[in-house]
Amino acid sequence: MQKPILSRVIEPAAALANLSRANLAPLTMSVPLLGAFSAGIEMSGLELGGLALIGLCAHCFGFTLNDLIDLPFDRQAPYRQTGALITGRISRSAGWVFALFQVPLAIGTYALLGGQALGIGALCLSIALSAVYNLWSKSGRIARLLPELALAASISLLCFAGVLFQTGFPGWISHLFASELGLVLLLLNSVSSGMKDLKTDQATGARSFVLSTGSRMLDEDHMLVSPLLRIYCIILQAMMWLGGFGLLALNRPGWLLSILIIGLFIFGGLHLRMLLFTESFSVLRRSMPLLSGFYNYTALALLVIGSMPLWLGLVYGLFAIWLFSIPLGASWRVWRKRQV
Repeated sequence: MQKPILSRVIEPAAALANLSRANLAPLTMSVPLLGAFSAGIEMSGLELGGLALIGLCAHCFGFTLNDLIDLPFDRQAPYRQTGALITGRISRSAGWVFALFQVPLAIGTYALLGGQALGIGALCLSIALSAVYNLWSKSGRIARLLPELALAASISLLCFAGVLFQTGFPGWISHLFASELGLVLLLLNSVSSGMKDLKTDQATGARSFVLSTGSRMLDEDHMLVSPLLRIYCIILQAMMWLGGFGLLALNRPGWLLSILIIGLFIFGGLHLRMLLFTESFSVLRRSMPLLSGFYNYTALALLVIGSMPLWLGLVYGLFAIWLFSIPLGASWRVWRKRQV
């Protein structure tokens, strides 16, 4: 008996959403938009949607390629057993078609929107560096930091594609903003995401950046975070804060917004510090390891909120409020337990 038409549409779409990590797509979709906002570009609804689509293509390409290349490792990871490729909901050939289709779709959309040649070049280089990361992030005879740097540069260039959408050459603020966004991604992916996968990477023989620093699992739950990884984090965090305060000085968003931005940067740093001094892997997994990156990302977004449409500014404002509520809620629960 044939499945209903609706099921035949929904099931493949759900499998592709699983393959491309659709839950994280809004973050990547926003990257070229934030670049355009940093340059003060005014856009129509069609242009906003077009740049968001380009970001979505970059997201689907990167995450699908990651699953295709890491499939031998993912087959051994217990928490990845529901993945679309592992369960067979998506075949490898279909996955490759889906991933590679994103490249002409992104470039074609950019060209149709009237994007300049320099912006198309930035977009193509961004896609190429995303592929470099996925090909060598967990294997290959190269320094483990190089693929991480490639991914960070890929995000900076995707941001530049938004900057160069209507402008001939970006100003210093846009240069600094795109570099800062790359630093946020570098810290998030090389440390927070790497620590989240430490146990499975070590068990499956993957050569991740976190493992290359000397960090490792000592037993089933006890982990060792190396001094080298902590030093690396301090350096990146200092660079990111320096760039963030530089953008604050250049943008001058007002005292209330400045306090919110500084608060988000501080919370991001505190959450990362907590991860670095956590010895239990199960505790780390429960601590929302990617949260520090969300704090830093939102702080950057608020720096250009004045160039956003009102509705999008409200979305970021509500997201910032939710982020602040997490540590406040945790503090309240701790206080209540002490009163009992």
